[in-house]
Amino acid sequence: MTSSPSQSRQPVRKIRIIRTPPGEAPEDIRKAWVGLVLPLSRFRPRRTAWSAGVLTGPKTLFGYLTAVVSGRLQPQVVYVVVGHVAVDVLATESPEAAAWWREHAPHILRPGWRLTFPAEVCEEVVDDGQTQVQEARRGFGIRNFLGRLLGAFAGLFIITGICFPFYTDSSHRVDWGAAVGLIVIGLFLGFCAARIMKPSR
Repeated sequence: MTSSPSQSRQPVRKIRIIRTPPGEAPEDIRKAWVGLVLPLSRFRPRRTAWSAGVLTGPKTLFGYLTAVVSGRLQPQVVYVVVGHVAVDVLATESPEAAAWWREHAPHILRPGWRLTFPAEVCEEVVDDGQTQVQEARRGFGIRNFLGRLLGAFAGLFIITGICFPFYTDSSHRVDWGAAVGLIVIGLFLGFCAARIMKPSR
């Protein structure tokens, strides 16, 4: 098993490690991966990658690119897992193995780093319905963001409508129609925001 910074066939969501991965970690640490189900990186989860050893390989993106250009790395077909996610899953079954990774290869825990597992030690896991749940949650996250944005505009209209009379020149009559109109628009936008943020059943 090797590491690489972030950069198929039908996209695969998860893999199960079925054989001890190769790599520079001690054999008992590598064996701890066997049987684990790991979520794959969302971007090109199966690819041909220039993978490096987790101990002797480059520890920075610049070093990784230099190693690729110099020909020190050899491409292979791999499955790609976010580094810190893989170690977190490992920790649920083997805290000792996870501690080894955190101590000896802390660079893989940084944002943007991946662990790669050769295709021959992995099997694809059939989707059990969790993917649809996760997609729905992601969709709700987007709706939540849009709802909050719309809610912010709603608050702006309402506050403007309330404060409108105070900013009217004393020599002119207060345009109560405009003030009420702004408040009504704000309330309507607030209603729309609440509808957008309401989770679908």
